[in-house]
Amino acid sequence: MKKHFIGKCILFACLGIALAIGLSYVVMLLWNWLVPDLFGGPVVDVWKAAGLLILSKILFSSFG
Repeated sequence: MKKHFIGKCILFACLGIALAIGLSYVVMLLWNWLVPDLFGGPVVDVWKAAGLLILSKILFSSFG
């Protein structure tokens, strides 16, 4: 029983990490497609896109 629970936790953690990286990749593609041409902004990588996602979550969502 305990092995089954640990396996589910590991699977859930891996899916969460994959989802976060995939979403960061989509944000990176959209940013690099629009911002440098429109506003002369910098090109970002996946980790900076993840930081943008976290920053937007902090700034634009409610805490309750």
